[in-house]
Formats: sequence, C-alpha cells, structure tokens
Amino acid sequence: MKLPEIKAIFTFAHGIVPKAVVDRDDKIVFNFKKTKTPEGNIDAYGITTSITGKHYDKIICDDFITLEDRTSKAEREKTKNVIREIQTNIIDPGKQVGFIGTPWHKNDAWKIVPEPEKYSVYDLDILSEEEIIKKRQSTTGSLYAANYELKHIIAEDALFKEANYSRWEYNIKTGVFGHLDAKFKGDHTNGLTFMHRKKDGRIQGVGFCFHNHINDKLQFVKEMWKKYYCGSLFVEENPDKGFVAEELRKLGITVTSYHEKMNKHVKIEKYLYKEWKNIDWANETDPEYINQILDYIEGQEPDDCPDSAASLIRAKFYKADDSLYNW
Repeated sequence: MKLPEIKAIFTFAHGIVPKAVVDRDDKIVFNFKKTKTPEGNIDAYGITTSITGKHYDKIICDDFITLEDRTSKAEREKTKNVIREIQTNIIDPGKQVGFIGTPWHKNDAWKIVPEPEKYSVYDLDILSEEEIIKKRQSTTGSLYAANYELKHIIAEDALFKEANYSRWEYNIKTGVFGHLDAKFKGDHTNGLTFMHRKKDGRIQGVGFCFHNHINDKLQFVKEMWKKYYCGSLFVEENPDKGFVAEELRKLGITVTSYHEKMNKHVKIEKYLYKEWKNIDWANETDPEYINQILDYIEGQEPDDCPDSAASLIRAKFYKADDSLYNW
C-alpha cells in the first residue's frame, strides 16, 4: 500500500488516497477503515499473545506449530487451545481461517484444523538434488521427514520419549556445572549443557545447540557460563588436544578438561537414559538440543547434544566413575 503504483490503483478504484494513520510492527490502520473498533485493518500476533475479545473476517496462521510443540505436550495443548479460540470466537461467522506450516508431532494442532494440502520438498522446485542430500545428511531422520517430507516417522528403537520442562531456578548460584561438546568441522553441532541437583533430588538442566565453528562461539559460551552461575565447565580434549579448553581459560572460565575413553553410545545409554525421567529441562532450552536427544539412535548424527548431556551427568552425578576419565 506504500507503493505509488498501488496507491494509484486504489485511488482510482475507491476514490480515496490510502494513508496509514497507525503503522506499527503489530498493527496497521488505514484512513479508509469504516468501523470504530480496536482492531486494525491488519493486525499481527504471536501464538502466545492474548487475542480474547478480538474479531476478524480473515485470519492467516503462519508457522503456528513450532519445534516446541514437538518436544512438549504442554506446548501442544497450549497451541490447540489458541487455535480452538480462533476458530470459534475470533473469526467472524462464515469467514476464513488459513493455516500454513509444518507438522511436527502426530498429536499437534494440525489434528483440529481442516485437512491441508501438502507440498513436500520433492513437489516444489526450491532445492536442488545436492541441497536435498545435504539437508538429509545434516539433520536427524525424523526431523528431516517432518520438515521436508511432511510426515512423521516413529523411531521404534529410539531411547528417549517426551521431555520434562520447568522454570530454571536462577536463585541457585552454587552447584551448577557445565559441559561443552565442541564442533570443529562437518555437519556436527556444538552441544552446551548446564545442570545441577535440586533440593527435591531431580536434575535441573538447560541446553544449547549451535552450528558455528566453536571458535566463533567462545564468547557465547562465556555469557552462558556466567548467566547460569556455572562452576567448572567440562571440555573433552580428544579432538583438539585441549586447544578449546585453553582458549576458554583465557576468557576467565573455570575449565576441567579430560580425555574421553568411553564408547559414546554406552555413555548415553548408561547415564542420560538412566536419568532422563529425572531431568527438568529449562524452558529456554534450544528445541534443536532436545530434538537431537529425542531422535538419538546409535550411529546416527548429529548426536552432540545427547553426548554433552550424558557426559555432564557422568561427571557431576557419578563420582564413582572417575576411572573413566584421564584427568
């Protein structure tokens, strides 16, 4: 509506020169609006924004289901409640609601909306064959299927089921430890984990996943180390002979470096799987971090986040297994 050509067409058709009298990121009101209501000509909301009392004659829900819906039953139910309200109370009778996005879970909010048309990556000329192969190689099988093939794959041999979430207790300023699984090359990721044992005996955890070379994220690691009042940060020295550990120490981070001697799958199965139901993940944990754990299958990459979590559980809660380290 700001383009001169569109303004000219609108003026010719309606006899009014269009002008925005309210122009914000979340609302646009034009001078041709005829009703005196709080709604704009165009309003934009996040899925968690309260829209009770609003009314529209057309609504587009774009990417209304996210990775959080895949990892959390509570998030799925919250999204469903919003969509139900939109369909029953927010849209004016007889008007249209459109839904666009990715099906992330078999019981997500797509179950309560009209059957959509589906276009997988193979139906659209948006990625080359080489790009499709790279996407498939750099993500887990079930995530690729959901995001690019629009279907769910149930991994019968997957170890991990639904994750538990809770608020991180920021008043805890002692007894927090961390672990960094660093990326140097290829399609691996960085896994950064912080944990501590709560008074009720459960483990509080938070995890981050990022794709950059670790040298580009050292400052981020320091910021998270400070934010969660972490004591020692455990860093494996096998891949780089301790280089990252030394770089982190130069930033003032307390680092415990070690030489890994344990098989990765045995470690994940023995420590992370054993404690999985006892872990409350902070709400700000990266969805990709949790998805790597939920999709973990022996030999399938990326697996850096479950490796980081398992390594930290072993280091912090299984002191009897010190023989597994080369301190």
